[in-house]
Amino acid sequence: MRVEVFTAVSAFQDLRTEWCQLLSQLPFQRVFFTPQWQETWWRHFGATRQLHMLAVRASDGTLQGLAPLMSSPGIDGTSRLELLGDLELCDYLDVLMAPAQQRAVGRAVVEYLVSNGSDEMEVCLQNLSQHSPTSAVLQDYLLHSGLTVEVEQIETCPTVLLPPEWDAYLALLRGKDRHELRRKLRRAEAAVRLEYRVTSDAVQLDEDINTFVALHRMSQQDAKQGIMTPEKEAFFRDMARQLWLKGWL
Repeated sequence: MRVEVFTAVSAFQDLRTEWCQLLSQLPFQRVFFTPQWQETWWRHFGATRQLHMLAVRASDGTLQGLAPLMSSPGIDGTSRLELLGDLELCDYLDVLMAPAQQRAVGRAVVEYLVSNGSDEMEVCLQNLSQHSPTSAVLQDYLLHSGLTVEVEQIETCPTVLLPPEWDAYLALLRGKDRHELRRKLRRAEAAVRLEYRVTSDAVQLDEDINTFVALHRMSQQDAKQGIMTPEKEAFFRDMARQLWLKGWL
């Protein structure tokens, strides 16, 4: 395996086709891993950081791994590498590794970091899912290289597998919960006219984003005031357009 380093913003476009092909192989796929999401995030929040994307290729040039990293000065002045994104706008982040090449990719990434890192460097791989192999794969090689590794649980993310039909979902609930849900739905339907639709054109998209931003601000509690900042609003508007163009919204 060889590691190719990209520091220019053109990397998002240069790697896009291969990036999507690699992503399609992963069992755990999220929109936050896509070049569309990450390029948009970088466009809005990357000004104070340096792009440091590692593409891991097999001997035939095939992309087998991608570590979308960025560098910035640490709190104590040491060099800091972290996954591209942040804790508020990206539920999950990761190093992308072809399933059959996880250990080879992990080894190549660690060898690069050890060979090219400064004497005091912090690598922060935040927002990894419990389903991600990255923590275990990289930890083995980092420890073998004599480096210190700390693993910390940041958040707990409850999940539920939803059946394809509404009635099937209701059947999963306890009788009391099912009764309470139906009662609240009746109250809501009595108070206002409830309906849904799919955004069908660009003009409607802008109107719907306005509604999304307004509802988000209305729902904020005192402890969350300021989350929908002008900067984040601009990101959401840009991101919505990118997702809509792909048919993902």
